[in-house]
Amino acid sequence: MPGYLRYADDMVLFAGSKQQLWEFRELLTAKMAGLRLRLHRHKTQVHRSRDGLKFLGFNLWADGRRLQQSSLKRLNRRLRRQRWLRKQGLTGFPEIRQSLQAWLKHAQGANSDGIVRAVSRRFSF
Repeated sequence: MPGYLRYADDMVLFAGSKQQLWEFRELLTAKMAGLRLRLHRHKTQVHRSRDGLKFLGFNLWADGRRLQQSSLKRLNRRLRRQRWLRKQGLTGFPEIRQSLQAWLKHAQGANSDGIVRAVSRRFSF
């Protein structure tokens, strides 16, 4: 049974065969053209489910989700910048806490309990 995931302008289609996916892609391309929209040529790909996929900062497989390493790198860069802004008096703890809590909530969507605990301990408010 075909299915899909969508978040804003990101979409993942699921089907029983590559042939079905390519057919859906053609139908979707035609439908979007009527709306004067188009699929990104280089980002439109067909993959086997068992290979997993990257979507919204996660690596997804049928049996679980993990955070992408790039998500952790962005968090560390953001926190270093926020510390610098705080030292300059340009931001305060409420803003930093809100940003960190949003990231932690996002991270909880993955099999990432250890990472969430470590980050929470490291930056407790």
